[in-house]
Amino acid sequence: MPNFASLVQQHIGHTSKAPWKAQAEMFLGLLQSMGGQVPESKRAETTGYVNQIIDLLTTSKNDIYTDAQTTKDTTQDQLNQGYSDLDTEETAANTGLETTRAVDSDLADCYAHLRDIAANHSHHCGIVEDDILPPACVRKNNTKMHTFDVASKDTWACNFTAGQDPTKCTNDASALKQDLVSKREALRLAYQTWRMENTTCNNALAAEHELCQNTNNSYWAKQAYCQEMFINASDHLCNFREKISQWKHYLETLETTQTRAATLLEPKEREWKDLNLIICMLKKFRDRQPKMTFSETDYSECEAESQGLVWVGVLDLKTSETETLKAGSLYNHECLDFSFTGGLAEKHRAQLPPTTVTYHTEAEVSFSFNTDGSSGCTSTTTEKTKVCQAGFRVA
Repeated sequence: MPNFASLVQQHIGHTSKAPWKAQAEMFLGLLQSMGGQVPESKRAETTGYVNQIIDLLTTSKNDIYTDAQTTKDTTQDQLNQGYSDLDTEETAANTGLETTRAVDSDLADCYAHLRDIAANHSHHCGIVEDDILPPACVRKNNTKMHTFDVASKDTWACNFTAGQDPTKCTNDASALKQDLVSKREALRLAYQTWRMENTTCNNALAAEHELCQNTNNSYWAKQAYCQEMFINASDHLCNFREKISQWKHYLETLETTQTRAATLLEPKEREWKDLNLIICMLKKFRDRQPKMTFSETDYSECEAESQGLVWVGVLDLKTSETETLKAGSLYNHECLDFSFTGGLAEKHRAQLPPTTVTYHTEAEVSFSFNTDGSSGCTSTTTEKTKVCQAGFRVA
């Protein structure tokens, strides 16, 4: 009995905060005071003590099992949910990146169309405003003044002494009459040409004026539309940044749960098996005939019995799945940068060749870019501009 009491004390020492410890120690103290075996006269009394200890320890070990089962179920739910949240957010972040790249490309197309409209606007309005005249107007102006060839010297063929007069000397067959008629037809033709060029010129100027007005309206309408697309692209960019932050939050939560879960069940299992071992030995002691005592094999037999009992199981920490997801993720780094080559680059790097803009993550759920085009994760002392903060666009 003294050796068994010492053994029990050792097991109880593993669980010094167990609520059953004080009562168990009291009963064991009573048993220990009786020596190596119980006298027949004390059998009934001792059996009562042993039964009380067994009942006390059985209640405790059942409570431990129930608590462990509840802990396992609750923690497994947390682990499953934590991994599911991370996996879902991984997909959401990837979708957010793809969508942002798509709207960035659409914004680049909008800016390209805007440049085409601006070029047409400059051409048509330049004709009206800068006196860059259509060809018909140039020809009209060049024919505004009509130059006649000097009339040929006419031979005076009138013989007044013979009774002729100017009427008879200027008949239709005369050189003078023919010369005048020729000049009249030339003047009429020049005037008709001028009128035709004048009409063509006025029509061309009216058309260019209308095109100027139309392209002017189209330009401002397209500029407003492109600005709306820029705001939409920026909102997608900042929403993507928020998804990155949420991904990191889910990863941190899951890893914290995994670290805590790894230590939850082992102490409970050890205490539960210790209690089963002690209960087993107490039952052997109580039930042994003719004298209540311990046998050499009691401990090994009870230890084997307690080890063979079915425990609540183990937790699936989702460790391998988590590591696989992290290894294939774009977001498993302290600093992240993402490059865009569409409209966002053209807008944010307007004073430089609009080839690429690289946004890098910062605190407060922010996105910034280095103004020289370098990566903010490597070039940390370069001047930079913030475009997102707290998941929202910075105006």
